[in-house]
Amino acid sequence: MSIKRWSGAGTITFAVAGVLGAGVVIPASPAMAASGCKVDYAVVSQWPTGFQASIQVTNLGDPLNGWTLQFDFPEATQRVEQGWAASWSQAGARISAASLPWNSALGTDATVSVGFVGSSGQPAPAPTAFTVNGVPCTGTPVTESPSPGPGNKPPTVTLTSPSMNPDIAWGYDLYIAASASDPDGVVTKVEFYGGGALLFTDTAAPYEFTYTVRGTPGGFSLQAKAYDNDGLTATSQSISAFIFSPAETITGVVEAGIEGGCWSLVTGTTRYLLVGGDQTLFTPGARLRVRGTTRPNLVTTCIQDTPFLVYSAQPA
Repeated sequence: MSIKRWSGAGTITFAVAGVLGAGVVIPASPAMAASGCKVDYAVVSQWPTGFQASIQVTNLGDPLNGWTLQFDFPEATQRVEQGWAASWSQAGARISAASLPWNSALGTDATVSVGFVGSSGQPAPAPTAFTVNGVPCTGTPVTESPSPGPGNKPPTVTLTSPSMNPDIAWGYDLYIAASASDPDGVVTKVEFYGGGALLFTDTAAPYEFTYTVRGTPGGFSLQAKAYDNDGLTATSQSISAFIFSPAETITGVVEAGIEGGCWSLVTGTTRYLLVGGDQTLFTPGARLRVRGTTRPNLVTTCIQDTPFLVYSAQPA
């Protein structure tokens, strides 16, 4: 199997606030009949340092095989600490909740319920705008371009790799692949997009390449778009991914967290929540040199500080 490779240094940009898909927009397939969604967001409980939210997402368009809900927190202090019924990630104010294998199929007028525990000061203002697979949730279905006639059918395309929602280390390789076919013609090319930006174009099967991650750390979505010999197009499902920072070394003093079994490393300017590693070295007052990476999207039971995944630790 031949593997194509492309390194996109400086090509992916991520918007912390605003509508999903800012920048390069992947046009919708002419074959899509309708899209749209409705979101009901409710804060079901709240306490001085946090809150619990429930979200119901209703698909008003064609059936979906894989979905990603996205929204922005109104306040910079708001964070998702633990979520359920979806794969949750956070990049700045932007929150992404991607479907899991057991709830990825969402039919027309079907509803899926998700939720999370968040941290913030009081009150916890609700987000004002939501998208599903890049489509704004206005509560009204949107009719797309009509499907072509019986003798002119569009292609189909599906992302086959990555199969789940990956966390990717900056500078590492990510294998991306798609399957594409056309019922009454041939596929002429498949384009691969990351965060709305074109990453790679493949003109022959197998449609695949290896992307050396160089984007800004944070969340982004992957999609593929297929073209056929009649000029018709189709867009694949969206897969959410998260780029985390390159490994770094930090030095500070260990403090016990509020919750049992939680440890923080306090540097001159930042408090890091230590996740993993050899915890026998985590004793209050110990000065450690820790190598690892900042993982702001990491969901833990410790609701404080910036998560830092520990690769190694030693006395400083």
